[in-house]
Amino acid sequence: MMHKLRSRNAGFAIAAKKRLVKDDDNYNSSDHILANSLLVGPLPIPLPTKMATKSNKVANTATEDDEADEDEMEKDGNLSKAAVPVPEGQDTLWENFIEIFDPVVATAPSLPSSSSSNSNSSASTTSARFYMNKAVPYFFLRDELGINENKMLRISLDNPQVLALSVERSLRPKVAWLRSALGLTQAEAATLVGGSPGMLLLSVEDNLAPKLSWLQDELGFETEERRKLVMRCPQVLTTSPGSLLMKLAFLKDDVGMSRGEVYRAVRSMPSLLVLSLDTLVDKAEYLTAEFGVNQQDVGSLLTRAPALFFQSLDAGLKPKARFLRRDLGLDTDAMAFLLRRMPRALNYNIVSSGRPLLQYLTRGPFNFTREEVARIILRSPSLLSTDVNSPRFGLLLESLQQATNLPLGPALASILRRFPMILSFTASRLKASLDVLTEDLKCTPAEIASILQKHPQLLGYRPVAVREKLAALQEIYGLSEVEEGKKAVLRSPALLSYSLDTRLRPRLLRAAEMGVELERAVSWLPLTEEKFEERLVKSSTEAISLANTPLLRHRSNAKLRKLLRTTQRRSSSDRSGCSSCSSGSSSSSSSSGGSSSSSSSGGSSSSSSSGSSR
Repeated sequence: MMHKLRSRNAGFAIAAKKRLVKDDDNYNSSDHILANSLLVGPLPIPLPTKMATKSNKVANTATEDDEADEDEMEKDGNLSKAAVPVPEGQDTLWENFIEIFDPVVATAPSLPSSSSSNSNSSASTTSARFYMNKAVPYFFLRDELGINENKMLRISLDNPQVLALSVERSLRPKVAWLRSALGLTQAEAATLVGGSPGMLLLSVEDNLAPKLSWLQDELGFETEERRKLVMRCPQVLTTSPGSLLMKLAFLKDDVGMSRGEVYRAVRSMPSLLVLSLDTLVDKAEYLTAEFGVNQQDVGSLLTRAPALFFQSLDAGLKPKARFLRRDLGLDTDAMAFLLRRMPRALNYNIVSSGRPLLQYLTRGPFNFTREEVARIILRSPSLLSTDVNSPRFGLLLESLQQATNLPLGPALASILRRFPMILSFTASRLKASLDVLTEDLKCTPAEIASILQKHPQLLGYRPVAVREKLAALQEIYGLSEVEEGKKAVLRSPALLSYSLDTRLRPRLLRAAEMGVELERAVSWLPLTEEKFEERLVKSSTEAISLANTPLLRHRSNAKLRKLLRTTQRRSSSDRSGCSSCSSGSSSSSSSSGGSSSSSSSGGSSSSSSSGSSR
């Protein structure tokens, strides 16, 4: 390789020597800077008219006969190609160019008479332009494909073999194939080749094309998905086919992952195919031994949190396991439960953030025990990423105190004990949930504290979903005032936890049709479907007033409502008269048969009237 570069440099220097001017006094070094834009194609490249002394030393390596031939050709002024002796089997850079002479007369400006040495500065010079006869790999990748200088430097250092490839026979066809097979733009092709230039050294028929077919046939990646995968991890195309097959066999046979699980894992983390097989095996063995998970759990971890297998054992997984076991006091079963519940929790820096959290909850105003903190972590593993020393955490607790008027102490500790996820919220997220209570329901701080002590999980629901449930409650029962809906929420805030389409709306509609009051219907929401039906049937047999039914309450017929209220008053007065008659007849034991028959007839008439009112 170095011998070829020397021969090319010598050929270029010899070709440049023919342009030397005999008058060395007019030498200017700025004229001899070669242009840096050797573009592929018929773009002109200026040739320096005068060469530096350093170039002359290289040019003197030519034979005397060659110099004589060059002088004769220069005199003719019509040189088509330099006659540079080339060893057999070697090529020079000069053969990649065609020279065309362009005579130009340049007149120098007049100089003062004192500078007599440069007085006759007006001279005729001849300039020439060189056109590329062959494309150079470096300039093809940089100028035509669009790879920047930093990546080109990296290619020159790490993959110099790429710059020795033929542009027309190797580089250009491979780039065109990549763009066609993956549907890449020119900018995407430049990013892909710049990220993994080693793919240009591989054969399209024997290596690149079979790998793309393997991604589609074995893993199920279509054209667009393959493009995204290769753009995210270009090293997939440079990984050996044998390594890819061994990793796939490990994922399917040893770990027990299905084709769909492998597809999801690779789509989530394409560099999983580049990870060495030994690394995968070591991480799987450590997780099964230290965290108590089995091989099936390893497959689930690869699908849900593949980044877990990119951590270092000594600097990542082992210190985290020691913290969970020693500081939090988790046993093997609890650690396995934590890993199954939220495997990406081990991707957090739980050692640097978990220890301050443990100290704050046990020694701070909440005064939790270590066992309580362990249970809180198992319920909400995302708390392991909470930084208690950050301003965000202080602002969060301040917002919670202002909304509830509760000090940092047992009252807030009971809320956090039941819903510790609050500690992982941001202040804006907490404010969005509290706005539903303060703005939509007009709750006071005392009422908010009462709601959160009964059902703190309300803060974890999406504010949009909570507002939709309140709107459905108001629509079904015809609530005209906010206070009516607030009473229902204060009585049973858990009603906002039920699904709107599957439980809340259907049950409230049926309860409203049967004339069940809102408070009773809300109290029946936790029941099973069978128990709920029994309550509805039982309530339909009880005596109720039609004036109090939810469906009639929002009717516009005021006369009908007045008539129903009048009938209700008459039925109540008849019941009171009936009770007085029965008490009078029981006190007079010596009454006649006629009077007893009249009282019995009166009782029958009162009972009939009450029945008609019902």
